[in-house]
Amino acid sequence: MTAERSRAVFTPGADAGSCTSLTYANFGQQFFNTYCNTCHTSRSPRMTTQSVIKSNLSAIKSDISRGTMPPGGGLPSADKTKVLEWLNCSAP
Repeated sequence: MTAERSRAVFTPGADAGSCTSLTYANFGQQFFNTYCNTCHTSRSPRMTTQSVIKSNLSAIKSDISRGTMPPGGGLPSADKTKVLEWLNCSAP
């Protein structure tokens, strides 16, 4: 990732189209099915739709950044980097 691209990824309010190529369809849905929905389909918040994820962006980013979600040690580093890129771009 170039320095210019890296800056765009973490710029609050950046246009999602120029921010990342990751989308809910090509990344987010599978990520949340793999890492979150084992628990979050039976308890709140249910992470089963993009709108629920978007409405909980701040808490999700915080929990993932701190390594408290998913429970048991967080995420592999490559997956953590990728999901934070997607979330920082407003989860397009």
